[in-house]
Amino acid sequence: MEENTGTLRPRTAGRWEGEREPTGAYRVYVLALLSTTYLLNQLDRFMLSVVTRPMAQDIHYGDLGCVANNSRQKMHHTACNATDKLACSAITDARGSHLCAWNYTGQGMEYQLLIGPIFIVVYTLSGILVSFAADQYSRKGFLVVSLMFWSLMTVLTAEVKTYWQLVLVRLGLGIGEAGCTPFATSLLADYFDEGYRASALGVYNWGIYVGFSLTYAIGNFVTDANLFGQGWRWAFYISGWPGIFLAALIMYSLREPRRRTARQDGDVTYRKSVYSRGERLGWCERLGDILQPFTQPSVLLLCLAGSVRNAAGYVWAYNTQLYYQSVGETTATIGSYMSWIPLLGGSIGVILGGFISDRIVRRIGPRGRLIVLTISQVSAVPFVAGALYLDPPYAYLSLLPGYIIVLMTAFDHSGFHGGHSLRAALYVLYPGLYLLGAALYFVTLIVLQWTLSRERHTGYTPINGSTSNT
Repeated sequence: MEENTGTLRPRTAGRWEGEREPTGAYRVYVLALLSTTYLLNQLDRFMLSVVTRPMAQDIHYGDLGCVANNSRQKMHHTACNATDKLACSAITDARGSHLCAWNYTGQGMEYQLLIGPIFIVVYTLSGILVSFAADQYSRKGFLVVSLMFWSLMTVLTAEVKTYWQLVLVRLGLGIGEAGCTPFATSLLADYFDEGYRASALGVYNWGIYVGFSLTYAIGNFVTDANLFGQGWRWAFYISGWPGIFLAALIMYSLREPRRRTARQDGDVTYRKSVYSRGERLGWCERLGDILQPFTQPSVLLLCLAGSVRNAAGYVWAYNTQLYYQSVGETTATIGSYMSWIPLLGGSIGVILGGFISDRIVRRIGPRGRLIVLTISQVSAVPFVAGALYLDPPYAYLSLLPGYIIVLMTAFDHSGFHGGHSLRAALYVLYPGLYLLGAALYFVTLIVLQWTLSRERHTGYTPINGSTSNT
C-alpha cells in the first residue's frame, strides 16, 4: 500500500488535474504544432543567408565585387571572378551583353556581424535566461510569446530600408528564437512517456532539415518571382506570417501538462507548474544544479567537441548560397538542389544515427556514442570536401552523404570575399573543423573511459553528484 505524502502521485493519479487525459491523437497534434514551430524557427533564421545578395544590393551593406548581372543570371552559369570594376564590365557573351556587374556581393564584415555576433551572442545569452524560465513558469505562454515575437521580427525584416534597421530586427530575432527549443522540448517531455519520448524528439528535430530546405526553396524561387516588384521582401513575408497564426493556434488549443520531476519506486511523480503554485527554486540553487555536471573533464571536452563540430555546420550553412553563386551557379539551380538535399540527407541521418548508436551503446556502454561520433566526423570529410572540389551537379550530390553522416545543423560564419578565397576558407572551416571535432571526440572518449574506470573502482559517480544509498 502506497503512502500519500502530498508530494508523490502514482502514475495513474490526476496528472491533468481533473481534466481528461489527452488521447494519442491529441499528443500527435501537439507534436505537429511544436515541430512546425521548430520548422519556422529554422526557416526564419537562415532566410538571410539565401537572400543576402539581393538584400545587400537593395539596402547597401557589405562588400562590393563582381557578381552576376541580375538581368542575365537566369540564362547563364558564369563565374564573375574579376577583381576590379573595369575587368568585371568586360565579361560579356558573344553578342556583347554584360554577364557581370560591379555590385554588392552580400558578403563582408557587415554580413558577418548580422549572422555572427548580432544574432549568435544575443541568441545564446537569451537562451540561458529562458532555460531558467522553462522550469519555472508557463511554458506554453512563453513559447507563444517567443514565436509571435520572432515571427514579427521576420515580417519586419521585409520592411527594412537601412542596414541598421536590419541589425535591430536581427537582434529581435535572436531574442525570440531563443525561446523555442527550451519550452517546446520541455512540453514534449511531459506529453510523451519515456518509451515514446525519443521518437517524439526525433520528429521534432526534423524541423531543422525541413526548415533549412524550405529556406532555399522560398528564398530563391520567391525572390526570382519578384512578387509585386518586391523581390526578396516577399520571402520574409511568406516565412514570417505563418508563425503569427501558429502562435494563436497554440495559445487556444494546447494544454499545459504538469511537469515530470522524478522517478521513485517505478512511479513518475509530477509537480504543478510553479506559476500556479506560487513556488520557485532559488536562482543560486538552480545555477548550481546546471553547472555541476560541467565540473567533469569529459563533459567539458564533449561540449568543446560539439561546439567545433557545429561551428563547421554554421560556416557552411551561412555560406552555401554565396559560395555557389560565386562559382557561377544561378539561384534557380541552387534552389532546385538545396531545397531537398538537406531534407533527405538529414532525415536519413537522424534515423541511421539513432539506430546505429543505440545498438552500439547497448553493447559497449556510453562510450559507444562517442565512437560513432568520431568515426562519422572522419567519414564525412571526403564528402563535404567534395562539395567544394567537384563541379556542379556533383558538388551538390556530394553533400547528400555528407548530410547523412554528420547530421548537419546550424552554425557560425566566417565570410570571405571572392569565389576562390571563399572556397579556400571553406576548405579549412568546413571539412577541417569536422576533423578537429573528430579529434576532440576521440580525446573525450579516452577521458570518459578513464572516468568510468575510476567510478568502477571507487563507486563514486561524479556526473550525478551523488552516490546511491540502498
